[in-house]
Amino acid sequence: MPFSPPDGPAAEGENDGGGIKRLLIEEFAATFDFPTGTGRNWDALADLLTDLSWLPPARGRLMVAPHWSAWRARDTEAVDTAEEILREAVVHWSTRPVPLAVLLG
Repeated sequence: MPFSPPDGPAAEGENDGGGIKRLLIEEFAATFDFPTGTGRNWDALADLLTDLSWLPPARGRLMVAPHWSAWRARDTEAVDTAEEILREAVVHWSTRPVPLAVLLG
């Protein structure tokens, strides 16, 4: 599951701290093909990453984000929160038949 870098010039609303968070959560939604109508906030992200029942069967799941440092450069606080949610999801899936691994670059 490829994770794209933040695109283009600074997002509208980035200076108020919400722009990059919104873009980051939307990138998770695209990467993991979140169902339509699901929430777009940190709590919803945590819930969705520990569910993934809408995805096709797999032996494991791998999220690769080679441009993660570009996200961090835009909003360290949002990326720290996302990383904590990812850590919790990886731990959750580590004891299940279909593990989740995350590579951040």
